[in-house]
Amino acid sequence: KGHVERAEAAAKAATPEEVAALDPDAPKEAEEGAEGEEAPAEEGDGEGEAAAEPEEDKPVPIVPVPLALADAIYEQWSGAESAYLEGLHQCFASMREERSLSLAHFVDAKKTFAEFLRRPDEKMTAVREFQSKFNDVDLDHRRDPRTKGELLVRADELRDALWDICDAKLQEAVDERQKIVDDTYVADHTVLATGHYVAMVQLELDKFAETQSVLADYYTARRGAELKEEGPEVPPPPDVLGEESPLPVPAAEESPKWLKDAIELTPTLAAAVSATLEYLKSLSPTEPDPEAEEAPAEPAEGEEPPPPKTDAERAAETSAADLEAAMAIERHTLKWRIKRVVENAVSHAKHLKRVEAKALVRLEEYLRGRYHQECSAVAALTEEIKCAVDEERPLTNDLILDDVDFIVLEEELAIPDDPPQPPAPPVEPPARGPGVFTASQLANLCAGLSSASVTGVMTAGECARVFARCAAVLTPADPGVPPAFSMCNEGVLAAVARTFAFGDSLYCEWRAMIVSLLVDMYPEIAEASVERLASAAAQLAAPALAGRAVFAKARKLWFLPTQVVGQVDVAGIVMRALADAFAFEDGEEGTVDIESLILHLCASTESKETGVKKAMELAKVLAVLKLVPERPKETPEAEGDGEDGGDHSEKENAEEDPEEATKVSPEAPEEPEPTPEVPPTPEAAAARFAAMGPMSDAAITLLTVHDVQGGDVDVPALLRAGDEGGASALLSNPATARWFSRFLVRDLHAMVKV
Repeated sequence: KGHVERAEAAAKAATPEEVAALDPDAPKEAEEGAEGEEAPAEEGDGEGEAAAEPEEDKPVPIVPVPLALADAIYEQWSGAESAYLEGLHQCFASMREERSLSLAHFVDAKKTFAEFLRRPDEKMTAVREFQSKFNDVDLDHRRDPRTKGELLVRADELRDALWDICDAKLQEAVDERQKIVDDTYVADHTVLATGHYVAMVQLELDKFAETQSVLADYYTARRGAELKEEGPEVPPPPDVLGEESPLPVPAAEESPKWLKDAIELTPTLAAAVSATLEYLKSLSPTEPDPEAEEAPAEPAEGEEPPPPKTDAERAAETSAADLEAAMAIERHTLKWRIKRVVENAVSHAKHLKRVEAKALVRLEEYLRGRYHQECSAVAALTEEIKCAVDEERPLTNDLILDDVDFIVLEEELAIPDDPPQPPAPPVEPPARGPGVFTASQLANLCAGLSSASVTGVMTAGECARVFARCAAVLTPADPGVPPAFSMCNEGVLAAVARTFAFGDSLYCEWRAMIVSLLVDMYPEIAEASVERLASAAAQLAAPALAGRAVFAKARKLWFLPTQVVGQVDVAGIVMRALADAFAFEDGEEGTVDIESLILHLCASTESKETGVKKAMELAKVLAVLKLVPERPKETPEAEGDGEDGGDHSEKENAEEDPEEATKVSPEAPEEPEPTPEVPPTPEAAAARFAAMGPMSDAAITLLTVHDVQGGDVDVPALLRAGDEGGASALLSNPATARWFSRFLVRDLHAMVKV
């Protein structure tokens, strides 16, 4: 590097004095030249005779290097230095990457092997199966010595089976470790790292060749010698990378001591270094033999002495000597640097082997330690089982072989607690007595009667047959009827139904019978006031028009109980029963006659008069409320209004023969169907029924016909009766008394008992 610095300074020097000042030998040569010039003068002055110094013995002066040549030499040297440094940077980066990859490889190998050791196995399956069978042994057998011996033998068998699993896992782990041992990762990456070190040797050789060329030009120019275009003949450096042909590996006996480890660990690098040393040896000059050195031959007599050397020859010889001295230093430096490269390469290879050896030792420790821990956990499990056998108890807690640990989970039980009992299905509260219906029994009876006769009128025998069908319990879900009724035959049941007949007719109204059964279930119905009944009618009017399903889910009546947890919805069942009983149309969409229902609830347990009076007072309120819209007439009636002076002869004929009055003459012209009239007011309805007379036979017939057909004439009739004498007017006539006997509650239980 000192030569380069002096070359750079020489390129910037402008005078010979500045160039001479840069050379350490220049002052000495200048002084010697000055002394040589002064010596003859002194001798001339003293003796007068002095021999002049030969011209060829004078030193070759140092001349300044031309600026253009100095720039060319500098550029050549800078290019060589840049290529050398860039190559070194790449080699160093590659070696750092190689070291980090090697370290990461062994870390990953240890991590992967540890995960392999933690792989799941079948030990817990065997433990679960053994624990289940162990806990299945009852307490009496656990106390038997023979059973204890059997359980201890089974515990030993479980231990041996678990240890067999551990042995199998150990062998698998040994095989897995052997795969890592047989892996050629270290050898392969040693070859890769060696390639980087060989590249560094090649960089050193290339720099050495470029340095020789630069120094040859520099010293030739400094001594003023002639520069040749071809330059000195120097053999090119060898291709140690082995791109053309691989280099032979040298023998350990013929190599330096510091190269023997490289021959074993990095043979490629050893071959490259051996070729480099041979190259340097070929460049070194042959050392002269001191014994063969002789004095210079003197010319013989008569021979002319050789001509003196010219300045150019002397300059060439001097520059060659300077170049040889500089290159000797370069060769020594190159050998030293190559030796350092070899040392680092050998250290790298040994480091890889050392890391691999440590990793393999660590894997062996993992393997043996894991095996020992697993076997110890199995032994602890066996001891726990044997303790349970000695203590005559089951393995209550859950036993876990978690990785290499044996755990007894105290918070989790292997024998789970008995599951909680499912909630009991809701039950229906019992009836108040042996002759009282429950809600389900009443709903079943209402559904059967409604399906048999939706008009509410049927024969007593048919009513008895429906009763008997409801009493038959064919499935556990059938509610049946109270025992007092189920023990009766159809004759007794028909006699009971006949108490609700219309006079001497065979037909009876089964809705009044349902009300009697309902009052027997809820006695507070008979004590209800007119205001309470009217309020209930107003609240249930809209749901009643919407159909049976909506009515059953509507607001409950005042006498129904609230639902209790664990019991069925009694109120909903009773509402469904009333919807089926008082619906005059089939299907879920059939409307419920709310006025008929409320008037039937006016029945009294005391007497008919009390029930009729309450019904007449309620009719006045319902007439104002107009809860049920008036139905359109099917045929035009030829009746006059008492107030407009209509034809009374037709009314009298209708009273004498009501059937003839309803017939229409075929010869009469067909009249267009009248427009539906606006519902009459209560006053108009009262005046209309006044024309019929005080509940004449025709009015009673008309009332019966309309009711059987499902029409609603109860409210107008009760209004008229209330205006003309109250309940006595209805009960004075045997026919009307029988009709309005619906307002009396019968004790049906007492009837069937008799």
